Amino acid sequence: MSQPIFGQKPARPAVQNFRRIPEIQRRLDLWAEWRLNQGGGGGGGGSVLGYLVDVAAGRRVDGDADSPRSIVPVDSIECSITDDAVMALPDELRKAVKAWHCASSGTLDEIARELGVVRGTLHRRLCHADIRIREWLRARRKAVS
Repeated sequence: MSQPIFGQKPARPAVQNFRRIPEIQRRLDLWAEWRLNQGGGGGGGGSVLGYLVDVAAGRRVDGDADSPRSIVPVDSIECSITDDAVMALPDELRKAVKAWHCASSGTLDEIARELGVVRGTLHRRLCHADIRIREWLRARRKAVS
């Protein structure tokens, strides 16, 4: 990094320097789906198995007749563990994770605006949350084994 000109602040690192961790991001996406279905909005009383039984029996469980949904079964145990990891995050990181992963729609800019931060701050918080969750899961695995 070059030296700043006298009287200028050094440049801050660009947002591109922060990257999400793909396996944690996928885990959080499944966690969000599980979390949204736990409220009982669909059939099966929030149970993935119950939901699949309803679908197999031909009962409508959510959506409208013209919009077929793909079913992504999730492992409730893994999602519960992920939920514990998310709850262990500092408040600002937890809010960022919930706002982004549990949103039904919206861009990074829109979600950031809802949280009262800029896009780069939301992205950075999500990246930091990924790191913390990965560390939390590693510590948990060590403690269990």
